[in-house]
Amino acid sequence: MAIDSRPFLRRQDGPEPGRVHPLIYGDNLIGRDADAEVFLDRADISRRHALIRVGDDGVVVEDLGSKNGVVVDGSAITSPKALGHGASFQLGDVVFEIHHPGAQVAAALARAGETTLTRSSPRRVAAEPEAAISLRWPILATAVFAVAVVMLLWSGASL
Repeated sequence: MAIDSRPFLRRQDGPEPGRVHPLIYGDNLIGRDADAEVFLDRADISRRHALIRVGDDGVVVEDLGSKNGVVVDGSAITSPKALGHGASFQLGDVVFEIHHPGAQVAAALARAGETTLTRSSPRRVAAEPEAAISLRWPILATAVFAVAVVMLLWSGASL
């Protein structure tokens, strides 16, 4: 049985409490816009209300100039705010709790003094390092030469 470690938002208060909204790593739009990752069809929610940016160590919530704002710890935010696993924020009458298992594990390891870096997003790796490319032809030439010598020796020819 696989454990799903993807981050998500869970509605704590407001309509449909307990409803889960999966998040992707990167930008997640919340609002009444049909293309929003977290669609909320509510009169007190703007079309493009807030942006949730999901990273390895938590999320950042940002108000996108909405009419009713984004409330964290009882106050409307005026700039992007970093939030970790278990934190809550409110849009209109909807309260969300952040669930980010990867950030929860990273925070526990950091508290224990662990300095290992883990990535949950795919890494971009070069096809071949430059050093490997610069050695390709000499290695190939050496291998061809070795095969030629072995064939000559096997055939009984003298060098």
